Amino acid sequence: MWNLSEDKKMKRLILISMSALCMLAACTPAQKPEIQEPTENVIHFTATLAPKGENPLSKAITTGTEGGKEVLNVAWAEGEEIAVYYQTSGDPATATATVQSVTNGVATITADLTGAINGGSVSLVYPATLHNGTGGIDESKLLNQNGNLTGANGVSTKFDAATGDGTIIVNGTEATLNGNISLTNQVCICKFRFHLDAGSTAIQDEFRNVIIFDGNGHTYTITSDKTDEMFGGTRYFRNTDDIYVALLPVSGKVVTFYYTTSGTSQGHSVQWNYLHTSGNTTLSAGKFYRNIGTINLVRDEFTAGQFTFKDLSAGSITASSGDIIWQSGGAIANSITIGDGAKVRLHGVNISGAGIFCSGNATINLAGTNTVTNTDISSPAIQAGGSGTTLTIQGSGSMIVTGGDGGAGIGSGFQQSCGDIVIKSGAITANGGDSGAGIGSGAGAGSGVNQTTCGNITISGGTVTATGGHAAAGIGCGISARCGDITITNGVNSVTATKGKAASYSIGKGDSTYSICGTITIGGTVYYDGTNFLNDGDIYLTNNIDYRP
Repeated sequence: MWNLSEDKKMKRLILISMSALCMLAACTPAQKPEIQEPTENVIHFTATLAPKGENPLSKAITTGTEGGKEVLNVAWAEGEEIAVYYQTSGDPATATATVQSVTNGVATITADLTGAINGGSVSLVYPATLHNGTGGIDESKLLNQNGNLTGANGVSTKFDAATGDGTIIVNGTEATLNGNISLTNQVCICKFRFHLDAGSTAIQDEFRNVIIFDGNGHTYTITSDKTDEMFGGTRYFRNTDDIYVALLPVSGKVVTFYYTTSGTSQGHSVQWNYLHTSGNTTLSAGKFYRNIGTINLVRDEFTAGQFTFKDLSAGSITASSGDIIWQSGGAIANSITIGDGAKVRLHGVNISGAGIFCSGNATINLAGTNTVTNTDISSPAIQAGGSGTTLTIQGSGSMIVTGGDGGAGIGSGFQQSCGDIVIKSGAITANGGDSGAGIGSGAGAGSGVNQTTCGNITISGGTVTATGGHAAAGIGCGISARCGDITITNGVNSVTATKGKAASYSIGKGDSTYSICGTITIGGTVYYDGTNFLNDGDIYLTNNIDYRP
């Protein structure tokens, strides 16, 4: 998670007075009077904007220091435009106010308002180009930026979004506002640099079209328009460039930075994704985050090509390779189906009442905190494909999964089969439903025919906690079910396996004589060869296991 510092809020106090301009029609005595159409009430709008920041003579936003720390100085500049959205006797209307002058930091703006009514509401939106036509900010206009603080297309000119609301009071030909309006910033400004982590080359350490996904469904594209001092023309961002971006606020979200580049590997054209993920991030409107520092973009072997963000809140999802699945809000009962061979990223999902189904081979990469609780009877939280397939789970995030009655946490459901399960990294907690393994097979039919199976289970990294349901192993078999070989290597941080209340083993077979398990190897030691216990495996596997290499 970022170490985010905050400076003072960027708010503009607006002191506004208004005067009316009367438009009179005249005719000479020698002329025959003509019928005049009623003239609309055009009010000349004048407002004064109070100074902002420590340096009122600066243009829009510049940087300064305070107590040895970088701060933003914010002031008005001549020519800046503010949208005025106001109520009339008909539909609301919009006008554009322009900063005419700035004296000691106090700006004077003017605009013509047509048909403004007494007691009508008014909203100011700065800058005017961000107005959404109804008195607010058009968030879509914030999504393409150039990383500059100042300049014609920089944050200070185009993206320092602020709004305020008030009421117009009309008295004859004069109009004022009922009190002052405070323009409150709707964005925060973040400063950082990009850098490719280990394995990058000099030319790769330049960036163009870096993407920021904020976890709220907004995807920002930051495209460099910097000039190359030596050769002329535009160039990429370099790891020495400070980049400033105006972002909408987020609270407790997973924020992802990524950059996609092309190259050649072993004679083939490939695309590599470089990622940085920050979990539980909060960015508040009106703040300057100067200490985000260097964003290390790590090469992600997991997904090649361009990402696609899919919102699980919008409905159940069928995922393909490159999909990043996220959601807003609390727990939802929408399911995820992962297509055969797909590599997807779970980016902070919270499923309750449904599960994840792998159609075939699948890779799940974890980012942030993910929760899957399947309440469907006989169903696992994550169905690990069918026989002959492989589910791989990895990543820097975490996952807590719980199967329905008779289903495993990760593996198969009641009287169902699944393929191999491979866990390479991540923090994973897997709970089996009634009689289902935490990781492995669900409950069987209780007969000599093993209708419930799981393939091989390999845990080579990460932190894994697995708890079996009643009469089921933490890792291995549900009651009256079978699984393949179980291998836990010294590459893990820790593996904790807890058997169900009526189960015999924490790792291995479930209860009943019909349960069958393959070879069990932990840290290079074989404790069960598929037929016989070795190295006191009959005692070791019976106990709850906390394995830490």
